[in-house]
Amino acid sequence: MDDYTREMMDLKTLVTRTLEKKGVLAKIRAELRASVFEAIEEEDREIENEDSVPSALLGSCNDRAKQLHVSPSGSFSSPCSQDKTNC
Repeated sequence: MDDYTREMMDLKTLVTRTLEKKGVLAKIRAELRASVFEAIEEEDREIENEDSVPSALLGSCNDRAKQLHVSPSGSFSSPCSQDKTNC
């Protein structure tokens, strides 16, 4: 490994540790989860308006999203999905 690659890896590690200590990475992860939930719910609403889609397809993703949302790994996203400005 050359010096440049080693320095870049060290910098990446330093930045990652610092962002984790400050809670920035947790907020980014929560915002991403909230955006995923919103996208799934939006898609479900659009599908509900289409007559040609079987109702069995409706909500299947939404149920999985709800299960993740109440899980420990998804619980932090709730405040972010309600008010993104305070994340």
